[in-house]
Parts: sequence; structure tokens; C-alpha cells
Amino acid sequence: MTFTTTDTRIGLTVPAQTLHYTPGADPTQFVVEVVNQSDRFATMQLDLFAPGNEDNSTVWYDLTPEISTRKPPGDRTNFHITILGSPIPGFAGLTNLTIRVTSLELGEERRIIRLYIDPGGELPIEIKMPVRQFQSSPLEQVHIPIYLKECHPMKKAPRVYGLMAFLQIGLLAALNIPSISQQIAPLKRRLC
Repeated sequence: MTFTTTDTRIGLTVPAQTLHYTPGADPTQFVVEVVNQSDRFATMQLDLFAPGNEDNSTVWYDLTPEISTRKPPGDRTNFHITILGSPIPGFAGLTNLTIRVTSLELGEERRIIRLYIDPGGELPIEIKMPVRQFQSSPLEQVHIPIYLKECHPMKKAPRVYGLMAFLQIGLLAALNIPSISQQIAPLKRRLC
């Protein structure tokens, strides 16, 4: 089922109202058809937005072409969109996507479609260190606060990797992080 507009100077045909994306599986692809319904030449540009990522700071889709050439009245441009990742890192569930078509000559047109993101694949966690510089004496115990933020319940306890080998930091304690929450995980190690 497709949805078409006919009451504006920009005709916009979008795919079915709900799309599915599974992280780690094949990318989701769809086509948006844009028609110049005006009486003059016009260029069209398509953008895709998701709540929580309005500035598109995360590269989560690919678009071809990025901008259409100047199209005469009645001509069409097919924009091919490939969803490469979740628009909201770590999110699973149903979200709205805004398709916005802009034209310098004709204004803009918007449509909302829904994207269901299946839980699957690796779900990232956000890790921040509020304190970045530590001062201690030899053999003194240092407390290193780490903020963990996870959008989904974790089935496994997080582990700390990639720190300098002499710190010998591993897992301090198993942490159960509830959905959409933040925890402070203090790591205690003696610096020699």
C-alpha cells in the first residue's frame, strides 16, 4: 500500500506506513517517489529525521540521489533510501520517521512513516567518565566512577576492556541495569 498526496505542488508517494529493521541483518530499503506538480522547473531534496536524532548526528541511512536535478513540471524523482542502522543508537521498538522533501522553488512537504526496530544484534551502551584526572599516592586505592546508560535490560554484566594493562582492571561486580536507566559503577583498584 502506498500513500500519495495530490493537493500540493510537490507530489510525494511513500511506501507502506510501517517498515521493519533488524540490527545486524540486511539493511531495509524503500523508495520515495517525488513528483513536480507545479508549472515550473524545480529541484527536490529529501531528508529523513527521527525523534532524538533531529540533527542526524548519527549516520543511519543512505540516500540516492542526494539532490534531484531541476525537473520540469510533471517529472518524477525516485529517492532510494537504505536504513543502515538504528536512528537512535540502542533503541528497539516503534518510532516515527519524518520524510521531508524541500524545494527552493516550491517549498516543502512532509510525511510520517513508522519504523519498527527489532531487538537484535549488539545493543550499545553509553559509558562516560565524569572524572578524567586522578591523583593518588603509591598503593592508595583509587575510586573511578563510570556512568553506564543502557536503553534495554542487560543479560550479561558489563566488563571493562582496553585500559592500560598495568591497571589490571576487570569486572568489579555484576550490575543489573534496568531499562532506560543510568548507574554509577565504581571501580576500585590499587595503583602500584
